[in-house]
Amino acid sequence: MFSGNPKVDKLLHQFQGGNNPYAFSVHKELKQERYSPTPEETIIIREQHKTLFQQDEAMQRTFKNNFEEYFKAVENPDLMLQRMEERMREIDKDIAERQARGEFPEWQMDDSFMEGMESEIDLDDLEFDPREEEDASRSFEQDSWDSPFDDDPLYQKAHEWFMSFHKECHEIYDKQGKKDPDLFRVIINSSMVSAKIVFGSSYGEAEEEDLELAAIAAEVDMKGYTLANIFLSRARESLKNLVHKGFEPVDMWQKALSGADDISIELQSRMVELAKKIRSGK
Repeated sequence: MFSGNPKVDKLLHQFQGGNNPYAFSVHKELKQERYSPTPEETIIIREQHKTLFQQDEAMQRTFKNNFEEYFKAVENPDLMLQRMEERMREIDKDIAERQARGEFPEWQMDDSFMEGMESEIDLDDLEFDPREEEDASRSFEQDSWDSPFDDDPLYQKAHEWFMSFHKECHEIYDKQGKKDPDLFRVIINSSMVSAKIVFGSSYGEAEEEDLELAAIAAEVDMKGYTLANIFLSRARESLKNLVHKGFEPVDMWQKALSGADDISIELQSRMVELAKKIRSGK
């Protein structure tokens, strides 16, 4: 079933467990029951995953640029695993053919695929399920604070912002049954902001003398911050909608909106600096 390559096997094994980063967590089995998103929720989940898919070259190659096939696999972890195994066989075949032509050594893998997948696997902040029990929420909160990215002030701000209202959102949406689509959109987009800031900060500062590496790191950082900005913008839009239609508690949405605006300013400032760095080639 697996490839025999420890690195690949570890990756595939994670897709069999409960931490599959490409399956939105409402699709996990809870108390032996599988939750089926409502049509309105599905639209919002599709919006999120389409953005992720458009930015993920590894998944584009894995699913032949077919978003619909990718989204089917998002909803079905077994299908995701099957397609990944097929992709690994394709990579193995391509490697063997290239080796036969003497094009590159045996150890070389499809790095863009592996690195793209591993960068997502490491992002614990990706998953938030508005239907998790309170103990799961507490575990999520504790695990998040053990992150090695706590020294990034923008990550801290985005994480604290999300944690300041996610339990209340869970209470209102799930336990009180107030299934407002803007509330659901806030939940799943706000949880992605800190995760993508981590992605944008994950490569750190490249050695100054290695201009090529620095340029690559800047491009990767820009992709992460761009995604964070997209998800933050969607959360802000829906927070404004909640305020305008008087969805209670309005004061909480206003406070969350103010926090989002603050994060947006800092995030866009980083993006401007990165853009200057990319343009200058430094």
